[in-house]
Amino acid sequence: MEAISYVVFIVLAGLAAMAIVSVLRGFLERRRPPKPAGAVKPFIDFPPPEAVVRTPGVSRVGTFALVWATLNLGGIVTWLATGFGMQDRMAGVSDMVRVTAVGYFAIASILAGMGGMLMLSGKADGRRILSWAGFLFVMIVMMGFGISLVVWGSKEAALADRQLAATAAIVLFVHLVVDTGLAAAAQRVGLPAKPMAVVGGEGADQ
Repeated sequence: MEAISYVVFIVLAGLAAMAIVSVLRGFLERRRPPKPAGAVKPFIDFPPPEAVVRTPGVSRVGTFALVWATLNLGGIVTWLATGFGMQDRMAGVSDMVRVTAVGYFAIASILAGMGGMLMLSGKADGRRILSWAGFLFVMIVMMGFGISLVVWGSKEAALADRQLAATAAIVLFVHLVVDTGLAAAAQRVGLPAKPMAVVGGEGADQ
């Protein structure tokens, strides 16, 4: 349980740091002084949200993100429907830890689905949302992976528990690889389309 407490604390600390950085970034952007007015020059305008480059990879990554989100949400629903499952084996894990894990997985799954839909609709915001989803997935999966390794290597644990922990460690490792791969692929294929410089026209004549 002590190891679980440390891992949960690290997860919460990471999320808190991420939230603080986001708040500070938004505050600094609002405090940034406006650019001085000058002569009208040709400008580049991105209509929000930015459009992504239309490549086959965008459709593949977006579709896989939706499938991955659906599978994870299905797993969460199944776990909840069985009353958190394996009550005897998880008797040493508090309900708060299990609820926290389910909450992280649910949020990450929803973000992954949103990112996939945005990428399929040609929005560059999808890659950013998939990055957040990947971050949450990696945090909670690493927590479970670490716990599984501890139980697997424990000499005091029962043989059945050690076998279950070994299986869980393998599954979570595969989950971790998929999470990081999905987030990395979204960064490569979800790049904004190159803008068209607006030269002349009504804006340049004023």
